[in-house]
Amino acid sequence: MTQAIRADFSGLQDWLSLSVTELTKQQESLNAINVFPVPDGDTGTNLVATMRTVHQAITEAEPTGDLGHHLATAARQALGSAQGNSGSLVSVFLLGMGESLAGITTLTAPALAESLEAGRLRAWAALSEPVGGTILSVMEAASDAARARASQQKQRGHQKQSVPQGTVPQRTVPQRKRRLTGPETEPAALIGTLEDAWRAALREAEHTQARLKDLTDVAVVDAGAVGFAIILNCLLAAVTHTAVDPEPYRDLPGYHDQGEIRIEQVEAADGVEVVCTVTASALDAALMRAALDAVGDSVVMSAMEPVSEHDPEYRGYNHANPSQQAATSEHTLSWRVHVHVPTETTALEIISKAGEPTDIAVTPLQHLSEHNPTRPHTAGQSSQGCNHAGINHR
Repeated sequence: MTQAIRADFSGLQDWLSLSVTELTKQQESLNAINVFPVPDGDTGTNLVATMRTVHQAITEAEPTGDLGHHLATAARQALGSAQGNSGSLVSVFLLGMGESLAGITTLTAPALAESLEAGRLRAWAALSEPVGGTILSVMEAASDAARARASQQKQRGHQKQSVPQGTVPQRTVPQRKRRLTGPETEPAALIGTLEDAWRAALREAEHTQARLKDLTDVAVVDAGAVGFAIILNCLLAAVTHTAVDPEPYRDLPGYHDQGEIRIEQVEAADGVEVVCTVTASALDAALMRAALDAVGDSVVMSAMEPVSEHDPEYRGYNHANPSQQAATSEHTLSWRVHVHVPTETTALEIISKAGEPTDIAVTPLQHLSEHNPTRPHTAGQSSQGCNHAGINHR
């Protein structure tokens, strides 16, 4: 008997709703183990804010059935207000997924595998200096597992559909990529692919403790890695119409449901986190990234809109790394920028050379480390100026 699944727009809505609910339950626990790249204790808060924005955008949208369109649009809105490394990277990942799923109305195993890989590529490319043993490694593990499972299912499908010896196959018209049929597109295939991706993500999240010295020193796993695994767990629950089981990640090293504060064991971070949106050409964006790398760290940059590879105006656009483009391209894009720097002025002066920054949020890292506050979230807010030592510029 075929298991009933929800792989359409209603399943997408349920996934995002479950993610908000489960991340909210785990928010303080995630904040408590947030020690990398800086011990600012806000990973849970940022992930909740990001997924809440995505969910709200989906809820308010006029349903068209196009999963990719809805997810990309919602993720783009979340990226425009995302804060923190994890909030920014999850927004970028979901944007990559949405772009890959364009035109798809029902999620299948092949489509899932492709979208997870697209999200992984976008997230890795957004960082100037990607570091393993973090949320990036979990994204990669989930993508690799999904692609491996989808490939196996496709091979089995080909074997079943092989032409008997001595017969001549009829000439057929190749099907469009978005209309794949066969065993690999059946509900069981999607469930199996999701389960493999979720298990791989959980395993990799557990391994993060041993891969980064900052995590090993205080005996915890990476907060962003766990948060992303939770989001995948919610996707599996939404598609299979089952309850979310939180026990697997509660047993991860150093992770406790009520949140034993581990950031107190880590030296407080100095400087500020600056996030903003800027419209700039690809060349100016690349120069801006290089300049930010020279004065700060944790630089995350990603284009907020898709680029058509068929448009001559976009020739030279590097989909794997949107900031490294042909020097002749003058077309401007909106970029979401995140960086840790000694002072906000340091970052904003560099960014202003590329374009006028908007939607600016500045957060003192040490303040977060000491007090672990709930960040303000400014979805859709536009910044008009710079305040000294402020949290958000409006």
